[in-house]
Amino acid sequence: MGLFVRGAKRAEKPTIRFRNFWGVTKRDNLLNSLAVKNFDGQYETAEPEVWNKYSFRSLDVSPSYLTWPLLKDLSRVVLNGPIERRGLSLIRHSTDRKNLEDALSAYLDASLADAQVATIEPRFMRSSGEFDAAKARKGLAGKVAFHRGNIVKYPFKPFDMRMAYLDSSIEPLFSRPAPDLLKHASLQNWFLISRDSADKTPEGPPFLVSKLITDYDFISGHARHFPVFTGAQRAKGSSEQHALDIENGRLWRANLSNRAAAYIESLSYPAPDSDIAAAEVIWLHALAVGFSRRYLAENADGLMIDWPRIPLPDTQDALDSSAALGRRLSALLDTESGVPGVTTGNLAGHYRVLGGISASDLKVNAGWGRADKKSSVYPGTGKLVVRDWTEAERDALKAGFVAVEIPEARGFELLGTPLDVYLNGTTHWRAVPKQVWEFYIGGYQVVKKWLSYREEPLIGRPLTKEEAREVTGMVRRLAAILLMTDELDANYVAVREHTYSWPNPT
Repeated sequence: MGLFVRGAKRAEKPTIRFRNFWGVTKRDNLLNSLAVKNFDGQYETAEPEVWNKYSFRSLDVSPSYLTWPLLKDLSRVVLNGPIERRGLSLIRHSTDRKNLEDALSAYLDASLADAQVATIEPRFMRSSGEFDAAKARKGLAGKVAFHRGNIVKYPFKPFDMRMAYLDSSIEPLFSRPAPDLLKHASLQNWFLISRDSADKTPEGPPFLVSKLITDYDFISGHARHFPVFTGAQRAKGSSEQHALDIENGRLWRANLSNRAAAYIESLSYPAPDSDIAAAEVIWLHALAVGFSRRYLAENADGLMIDWPRIPLPDTQDALDSSAALGRRLSALLDTESGVPGVTTGNLAGHYRVLGGISASDLKVNAGWGRADKKSSVYPGTGKLVVRDWTEAERDALKAGFVAVEIPEARGFELLGTPLDVYLNGTTHWRAVPKQVWEFYIGGYQVVKKWLSYREEPLIGRPLTKEEAREVTGMVRRLAAILLMTDELDANYVAVREHTYSWPNPT
């Protein structure tokens, strides 16, 4: 990296120039640059400002990007996901529920000695950093009761559903259980998930949705939860009451900043605090924009260094249209609910041929993942076979493209060539489109990341049939998202060209 500041008079802004020197020859390149006649011409002019966190590197964003609100400016409340830091002892695969129940029951039983607990679950009694295992257990055992209902489904990575014991009363065993987030989840809520800056490249869409509390590292850059609803209380001495959730008898408010609520009402929606559709429309719209490839490409530098900025349409029809796309995406991203025609019911022919499992030998030894001494898991090379579409697969895909009104050539372009993804020497998932295999969300290569955590040496057992079917469903959901690409891009461009003027963007 090279940087110099051209001198300026006291009242003038100095000129800052920047260039990168890379590789083993960078010292020689730097020295040689001193002899170049047009010295300034070797450097780009840098514009370090608040919005780019005073970066000296030239950043490329669309001309209007900085006029759009940051995602955090749309909400009143943003909450971090829970942080476990106990070697995943409190976060398990669904087949390990009985082991987790036994371990926690023993841990909270004051009649058992620490050594007995360590035999049942060594990770509970392993001190690290500021965590004193013996002291923590002394403060919890016999004082906190174990409740089976606190073992809940827990999104650990994109499309990777685990279970966890979520209860703020067992802190510090669960390092940071996010008690405020637990309260918001009790409102029958759903969350838009994003992050405040990227820390992986490629990242893919920096957005997901979840009806459940997700792990702090659910996406790279750390999962921040934007609840659609927050709890509301009647003001003391006031008869005013916020909208009532009749089904659950709870009071709620829309999680919208004052400016975001004013924007919604300016488009003639009902007051968001009294109408569920008005409360969630802006979050569904943000999801649709965030999955547009064109949005991600045009604004890559801006997205990398801060919260995503979201262009807001200037008409209700445009916002409704964008939110409708967001709702379709939300259904495809919700692994706990089937998607008719894609994962359940009468499957469309073009989804039926994607991701089917070839045999019943579910022993996992393809080398998709490995763990280090700290139990961190890293993806391996595994085994892929690249091939051509069979005639039957091609015919099914062609019919599917017609059904969703995508030109044949474009459909094959969006999906890419087929791969057979091997679980072991005999068993594989058939016809996984290359673009599905390479699909990233939140910094993680979705299918490969899922497989990396499920090598038999890591989980101590073969995959279950249900787990193998999860991969099939994952492949079909991601294929459906890819086939929405042109709709999502067209929606983004339409919004970008006709945006609401957000007051005083930060």
